[in-house]
Amino acid sequence: MLQPDQFGKPLRSILRDNSFENCNNVAGESEQGLWQACAAEGSLFINCGTVPK
Repeated sequence: MLQPDQFGKPLRSILRDNSFENCNNVAGESEQGLWQACAAEGSLFINCGTVPK
């Protein structure tokens, strides 16, 4: 579950080159837009129900 920092701002997490397989929800967000703030290039999603944009 992605969470904002203590001031409510998105964290710049690095989640690059990961493989996710058979996940219902790859990364939950407590607030919309937190996944976009991550550096998540190169990740592979196989048979996942919900894929972050």
